[in-house]
Amino acid sequence: MKKFLFGLVVSTLLVVFAWGTAMSLSLFALDGRAEDSDGKPYPLDHLVHSFQIGVQSIPLLLSAYLDSGDLVLVQQIRENNEALNAYLKAIEKQIGNDDQKSAFAKISVAFHKLQDIINRDLKAMDDFRRLRRAYDKRSTQLLEILSPDSPSPYRNAGSYESDIHRKLQEVRLAVVKAISATQVLPCNTADQTHRKRTKQMWDAVLQHANVLIAVSGDSGDRESSLRLARAAAAAKKLAEELVVQGDELTHSWEQTLPTVQSLEVLIEPILGPKASTGANARPNE
Repeated sequence: MKKFLFGLVVSTLLVVFAWGTAMSLSLFALDGRAEDSDGKPYPLDHLVHSFQIGVQSIPLLLSAYLDSGDLVLVQQIRENNEALNAYLKAIEKQIGNDDQKSAFAKISVAFHKLQDIINRDLKAMDDFRRLRRAYDKRSTQLLEILSPDSPSPYRNAGSYESDIHRKLQEVRLAVVKAISATQVLPCNTADQTHRKRTKQMWDAVLQHANVLIAVSGDSGDRESSLRLARAAAAAKKLAEELVVQGDELTHSWEQTLPTVQSLEVLIEPILGPKASTGANARPNE
């Protein structure tokens, strides 16, 4: 199952990456209509297949929104849910035998569960994107402050022999390591070893920053070191929050894919032999 889910996630992300825009997902736009232009009800198999397309498009739409943050995709997700609800109502009107009714009851429960999960997905994605933007901004600012090309606020930093220069180099190295290690990917829970190592790296940044404060004898240099330490602490805090929010998103996402798969399995009995024989079919003929 884990290999299946991993493969589905990778395939989904690759497809979305290849298409890239909300307009590329218009293929999955469903109107939820149960009748054709002449007012004739669509056959049951058409309704079921439309429902299946809508359900299977959910991971694609969610992945695209996580990647782009395009609010048009949120609207598409809402419209997709409305269409799926309409298809379910139309399907319910056309089923008749006990097996179909039993299957439909399970489908209804699973679909409403999926709708709740989608809402949690969207919230988790919004929170994750917000934190990632804040973390990216803070970590970028930290790198800019420490860049060798930036004007140094330290009086003696230009001397390769000075303690401040050496400590600044150590802070730079520690920051680059910590930022590189903080690769929080949504829908991919980091293992505990990686988490521990990342935390240790950010702790090392603060330790080096504190040493820099200690060697900053001049009052101006000391103030610069204090500002640097505060910036590093803020980046560390955001990195920790980003990991936690990545877990929240992963937890919600891991419920989405199995529920989509279960709906695909549950819908099959609706199109079984009894559904295709019609009301006038005679048993054992």
